[in-house]
Amino acid sequence: APFPAVARQFSSLPTAAAGGDAGWISAGEMPTEVESALEQMRPGQLSQPIPVKDGVYILYLKEKRAGGAATLVNLKQAAVALAQSATPADEEAGRAKLAALKPAIKDCATMEAAAGKVAGVVAGDLGEAEVADLAPQFRDAAEKLKVGEVSDPIRTQAGLHLVAVCGRRTA
Repeated sequence: APFPAVARQFSSLPTAAAGGDAGWISAGEMPTEVESALEQMRPGQLSQPIPVKDGVYILYLKEKRAGGAATLVNLKQAAVALAQSATPADEEAGRAKLAALKPAIKDCATMEAAAGKVAGVVAGDLGEAEVADLAPQFRDAAEKLKVGEVSDPIRTQAGLHLVAVCGRRTA
């Protein structure tokens, strides 16, 4: 029987109405068992039944392409402006201010409010960006921190920053 007709009749997934066509699938979107089977398949192949915790998948692989999966992060920051020519004492004072602020930041939602209570600290949403496009200092933090974690003070040409990773996804 044609795969789309069988999918329409027997599938319980939302893709059933489209004849089982799930479109392009990226890594991490399917159960591990299904992704393992997809890695072994070639275009035009039909899989054996793949049991998963909530049912059984039968796949027909139409096409396959290598993707440049990029990691996107959503960041917020709290910063102290500090010129490149700042004295070591000024830099240490900025670091102390941010180090004292860090424990008051419970999550991304509280960062701006917590920073607003400390004189000389500004906070803001940096939005979403590809990790690879970030400045090297921010890239290191974005790669190492878990969602919801806040970095230690980071020195840049503009000053000192606390960076929080508020979200992470693969594009």
